[in-house]
Amino acid sequence: MKKGLVIYIVVSIGLLVSINLIETKYGFDSSVTDSKDLWSLWRDRIEKDTILVLGDSHTQLGLDLETLESEFQKEVIQLSIDGTDPWWFLKENYKKLKNKLVILAASQSMLNNFNSEGGRSYEEFYKEKFNLDRKINTWIWAWLQNEFAVFNEFLSLRSIVERTANNESWYLVTKKTRERNADYNLLDKEKIRKKTRFFKKGI
Repeated sequence: MKKGLVIYIVVSIGLLVSINLIETKYGFDSSVTDSKDLWSLWRDRIEKDTILVLGDSHTQLGLDLETLESEFQKEVIQLSIDGTDPWWFLKENYKKLKNKLVILAASQSMLNNFNSEGGRSYEEFYKEKFNLDRKINTWIWAWLQNEFAVFNEFLSLRSIVERTANNESWYLVTKKTRERNADYNLLDKEKIRKKTRFFKKGI
């Protein structure tokens, strides 16, 4: 029984490693699913001696947290959320943010929109649903996705066949720290221009 279990574990690990190597070779980088759970994992640390980054998705893209941490000698927490402004978070948590450095980034339209409540559902999720069980599960899953391409949420047999046939790679990756990196050189810009009327001048 024990011997069979050991063989099963060894074979499973070998299979995962092999698949991971193949996926990496064909351009599938490890990428973490950005979710309310992952946001809450970092939101849980705002009362510690940390620096906060607030804004929308643009603030997540290309911002190197390690460089900031090296500069300030403190942990930097990425709390930006797609399509939202930071005001709701500041209003909700201003008492906890006293004497804390906050890096704030937003478009002009967002800076003028003080009444927006975008992203509040994240804070409500954190306070009402993010328990110890979810915290542990999120940490484990984020680590696995961050380390192994085989856990990339965009990965499927169909996606592998299509991207291999078209010689395409996935251009956007997210780290467990919620940083995002994009290599637009991997995109077929002409194909995008044909599919959409947007961004014709930008790409």
